[in-house]
Amino acid sequence: MRRQKGSQESSRSARVAYIDGLRGLAIALVVLHHAYQDFLHSGYDLLKSSHAVFRLIGAVGTRGYLGVPLFFVLSGFCLSYPALKRRAEGKDSWFVASEFFARRCLRILPPYYVALLLFLLVNVVVTALHMTRLAQHVGALDLLTHLFLVHNLTVYHDSIDGPFWSLGLEWQWYWLFPLLFFLSLRAPRLALLSCLASAVAWHFVVQHLSPSLGYLEGMTLPGTLLIFCYGIIVARLIVAEWSVPSWLLALGSVVPILLAEIPATQRIIGSVGLYESCYGLAFASLTFLGATSRSARSALSWAPLVWLGVISYSVYLIHQPLMAAFSIYTGRILHGSPLTMVLAAALAIGVAAVFHHVVERPCMSQETWKRVGPVLTRLLTWTDALFADRHVKRAEVEVPLLQGAEQLP
Repeated sequence: MRRQKGSQESSRSARVAYIDGLRGLAIALVVLHHAYQDFLHSGYDLLKSSHAVFRLIGAVGTRGYLGVPLFFVLSGFCLSYPALKRRAEGKDSWFVASEFFARRCLRILPPYYVALLLFLLVNVVVTALHMTRLAQHVGALDLLTHLFLVHNLTVYHDSIDGPFWSLGLEWQWYWLFPLLFFLSLRAPRLALLSCLASAVAWHFVVQHLSPSLGYLEGMTLPGTLLIFCYGIIVARLIVAEWSVPSWLLALGSVVPILLAEIPATQRIIGSVGLYESCYGLAFASLTFLGATSRSARSALSWAPLVWLGVISYSVYLIHQPLMAAFSIYTGRILHGSPLTMVLAAALAIGVAAVFHHVVERPCMSQETWKRVGPVLTRLLTWTDALFADRHVKRAEVEVPLLQGAEQLP
């Protein structure tokens, strides 16, 4: 059953807050995962602790990397939602490729390149100081693949800064997004099935035909498109003002995770390469739940979580090297203490907050866009012809989105 027009409870600011809360949840999982991985080097495994709380922290810590699929769902959602709103309002220029790519360049690239430069400078310093435990060799090819954001496709995917691999994937996703977006508008079932087939086929290729490429499975588009597509579909449903019972969405946020974790079903799901996609489906349900349920939206809009979400990109860029260095140089003092994880995470988040205000935030301001946006847009005008959706007629744009709602699976 569809929701009546004008009956949505959430204002634009509330929706942004809950989306930032989801980002905060995603980055909290990732930070906990890396903090836990560093903590394991102390030789103390929380999963074997006699304290239930510590075992829970250990269980979440081992799976914290699954915050990345949540980022992927949110990426598909946030790239789609504004364009879908403009389309539903009947605007002619509801998707302009040159402006889309210009905004992505300004939002993503400057903080990434600044973080990359900082790590290279720090590496020079620690090498000069003979701090061998922190120093690393960065070759020309390594640096080149990072500069062009293709390192996730190479053996350099985890060099310099481990989390950087997903920045390469995200950048490549931007260039495929318009094609999947337009496909999902015209044939949502085909879009989902194509992405599903891509994930299963890619798993078969890397695991059975080319085992040496196994590390690439979750780091490339063929294996992750399904998760991005979930975000696009959720955006469509929300803009179309679909009404789905909160209990059903809550169930959808839990059941896929249970299926991914119960040994019997985990083996089946893992055998076709859909383990992370199950988490992606759960996160997509949670995203939809946040838009339609007042209580869920309120919980996800918790101020500390929203603040963490606002600075999540900066945290993602610089947290791991900071925590690794902290773990190395405090290991003897805090050996085997979970306090190591807390202090390491606090240090990383604090430094990231400064990085956000100094580097990232200026890239997000309207003033910066007014100065730089037109220049970038002109440089990218060639994308308007390349990614134009010529199959959407004017009459289709003027009607409410998903008037034929039965077309969605």
